[in-house]
Amino acid sequence: MKKLLLCLPLLLAACGADSDENTEPVTGALQIETHVDPDPPAVGQNTLHVHVSDAAGAPVTGAVVRVVPFMPAHNHGSSETPVVTDNGDGSYTATPVTLTMPGTWEVTITAKAGDADGRVVLTWDAQ
Repeated sequence: MKKLLLCLPLLLAACGADSDENTEPVTGALQIETHVDPDPPAVGQNTLHVHVSDAAGAPVTGAVVRVVPFMPAHNHGSSETPVVTDNGDGSYTATPVTLTMPGTWEVTITAKAGDADGRVVLTWDAQ
């Protein structure tokens, strides 16, 4: 019983984990929020929805947004380069975000608008 109680916080944390879990905090003046479809991400083609805002929370349009998937265990990237579309309201859509095999992927998202920039790295476990 004691072992179960000691493990319970870890189990609860794992159940509540988001597939867009940050491995690093967002850095830079621009804030980056994400959501992946499907959630959780899967082997194959995924779509990443990105929202970019400034320090005051206002949407940033016209940013240059890059999405770079990388699989550290095998030291390789994706077979396709995601195309990022500016939706004109501070949101951007990156597709396809192709994960070529199961395992842990790091997805780096950068945004640059004028002199401001932002960066976040997400960790995804693709099945």
